[in-house]
Amino acid sequence: MRRVALVPFLALLYLTAAPLAHAGMERRGATPLTPAGWRVQPAGEEIGVSQAVAGFQGPLGSVLSPDGSQLLSVSSGAARIQSVDVFDLERRMRTGFVPYDATKDVGESVFYGVVYSPDGNRAWAAGGGQNVVHAYTVGDDGQLTETGAIATPFFPAGIAYGNTPNGDRLYVANNLSGMASNAGGNPPGNRVTVIDPDAGEVEDTGAVTKTIDLGAALQPLDVTFSNDGSKAYVTNWVGRSVSVIDTAREVKVADVVLSPPDDPLQADHPSAITTNPERDEVYTANANSDTVSVIDTSTDALVATIDVALVRGDPRAPIPTAWT
Repeated sequence: MRRVALVPFLALLYLTAAPLAHAGMERRGATPLTPAGWRVQPAGEEIGVSQAVAGFQGPLGSVLSPDGSQLLSVSSGAARIQSVDVFDLERRMRTGFVPYDATKDVGESVFYGVVYSPDGNRAWAAGGGQNVVHAYTVGDDGQLTETGAIATPFFPAGIAYGNTPNGDRLYVANNLSGMASNAGGNPPGNRVTVIDPDAGEVEDTGAVTKTIDLGAALQPLDVTFSNDGSKAYVTNWVGRSVSVIDTAREVKVADVVLSPPDDPLQADHPSAITTNPERDEVYTANANSDTVSVIDTSTDALVATIDVALVRGDPRAPIPTAWT
């Protein structure tokens, strides 16, 4: 396995960043800063939503529509109203959103995972602490309409759509194994929920077809499919590993260790994971190490670790957590 340095100006969040000469001055100005103190300099145009209106407060995950004309984003944790927002990228504007009020009795929520159907007419978003997956239709005009919620306890996070040997399936990483609780802590999860996207929007219609046991409770966070749909790959946020699922049998068949015993921080907190559409590879963004791990899906072996630190040795890290 090789470790590779990579100049990260094309990195994970469609932005470039530069170190601050006068951090205090920049914080008082209008220039956005990352939590680590880096000035954000978008490579292209910036699309925003005013803080005076509801929605798009604390975006966590985003996905492009199959034709590249829309961006669907989930926002959670930064305001009472969480949301799923859709943006028209040609018109550079938000065209629709669905709000979720965290103060309601059911604890309405969205969190991290969001995915389109291959035709772009439907979408799903993970419900986090609400313990559901929200289902939507997406209109040609960019309007987003929720059609139902699929019960998927506990704490659904990353979500992926794939064509498997058993047909089209949604795989959902269940980050916890019980209810999230500030008082009692968050019990780590070890399961993936399998959903038939064509079976309906509620659990009793058979939308949930199976749950897959990953073994040790390592807080699975995100999931992706191999290009042929025969395997799924799940990041284990506290395990420094990726679990491999045989999608025909719907069972875990392997774990790919991302950090060797003598270098445990090589790939700490693997978060987002994505598939290269042109090569048999998947990539994990390792939030606490500023690295990207490369897995060969033909052998399920770790083949490279890419350094994506903005400046070698600088303690202010980019904290890679997402792919788009």
